[in-house]
Amino acid sequence: MQRKFLGMTLDNPVGMAAGFDKNAEVFEEFSHFGFSFIEIGTVTPLPQPGNPKPRSFRLTKDKALINRMGFNNQGVDEAVKRLKKRNSHQ
Repeated sequence: MQRKFLGMTLDNPVGMAAGFDKNAEVFEEFSHFGFSFIEIGTVTPLPQPGNPKPRSFRLTKDKALINRMGFNNQGVDEAVKRLKKRNSHQ
């Protein structure tokens, strides 16, 4: 079920959006699940802890979810180290 998007040919229309792997720790493992693309991040220039907890919670009456994560991550230098490590194994 290939798709063309922005000049790229994707094997399928399903990808992993940013927000799950904020520190570029598990993107290689997720490549085994068949995603056409995997985004890391959100990555900020410097590490930051994110917002106080609870960061996400449900409003059951409204059938809604509030997300206030606040870009908690270890910073761009850590993400770059992990990405470079991956590139050296190819």
